Amino acid sequence: MIVFWHLLLAHLLADFPLHTDYIYRKKITNPFKGLSVHGLVYMVCLLICCLPYLEIRWFTLAGVPFNGVEAIFLLTFVHMASDYIDISDNHHLVGINAFMFVSWQLIEISVLFLAAPLIQMTDTTFKLLALKFIIIANGLIIATYVLMVLIHLFIKDFTHKNYPSFDERYVSMIYTGGLYMSLMLPSKIAFTTSVIWVSCWFFVFVKKKISFISKKNIMATILTICVALWVRNLIYYVY
Repeated sequence: MIVFWHLLLAHLLADFPLHTDYIYRKKITNPFKGLSVHGLVYMVCLLICCLPYLEIRWFTLAGVPFNGVEAIFLLTFVHMASDYIDISDNHHLVGINAFMFVSWQLIEISVLFLAAPLIQMTDTTFKLLALKFIIIANGLIIATYVLMVLIHLFIKDFTHKNYPSFDERYVSMIYTGGLYMSLMLPSKIAFTTSVIWVSCWFFVFVKKKISFISKKNIMATILTICVALWVRNLIYYVY
């Protein structure tokens, strides 16, 4: 599972923070160019995040062994092919946008899980802290970017509302990101810090004229807490 967390971080980085509007538009208007740029970003993220594990053997396919670099080239090609046939990427499906988004993300993450080599964790403080940092970073991207897209698509399926404005989108992301990070603190202060964070951001929402007590924000808060509890279990009790 160790390499999988590295792969997951690379996947989330390439598919969300680094999946720019330019790439999104090109994937629709010029699929070859859009997928090529996205594939390059994806491959670079994989290579950087998995740097310590590039020289070891990851898996054998049809009798051919693949080390880290070779596996990453193959994973990049598979991801580009997946994105090419992923009709949910244009976000214009009627009634099933959220379902298709989750389905394709699970498929792509499952491929990474199957490709990740099984290696033993060497019990060193630095490597353990690095792994915990990577797991926390995974949760942070999920709590901000992934949940923002998922909730928007879910609401779009039922109310057909457009993508939120720039202010609403990033105010919500900062809010959920801060809530998530406050819950990563030791248990004695995590609850207090998270309550203070939520209370302070209530006034930010009011200032920005964004509804704090809305279905969208309630969903974001609950799902962020769920992600935070999952990550807390991993970093405090599993690793």
